Amino acid sequence: MYQKILFAVLLVLVSCTLNEKMTYSEKLAPWIGQDSYALFKTWGRPDDVFAINGTDYAWVYVKKGLQAHHDLYQNVFSYEGWQGLKYGQPEQANVYYCKTYFTIRNGLIINYSFNGDDCS
Repeated sequence: MYQKILFAVLLVLVSCTLNEKMTYSEKLAPWIGQDSYALFKTWGRPDDVFAINGTDYAWVYVKKGLQAHHDLYQNVFSYEGWQGLKYGQPEQANVYYCKTYFTIRNGLIINYSFNGDDCS
């Protein structure tokens, strides 16, 4: 009995570890063949929908994020006029995004693709 419980616990821990190491493509792969309503319930309303042809539609989901960073040389200047927001020098930000496309045919997901630098 103890061995079965230990095995179950180890299986859960290994699956959690493997899930973190999955690529974004591997995370999307189980959606192939699933109903588009299940996608809608899980992912929410698509950011865009467009017709590919008479039978196929693309549902597009966009994820955006910002990461602020400071100028690399801001500490080189001793004069406050060159630093900070209060003197008109805005903080810069990197925009990260991921666009995920699901191809829907007859209510089923038949394909997916994605692009961006924040797909994980």
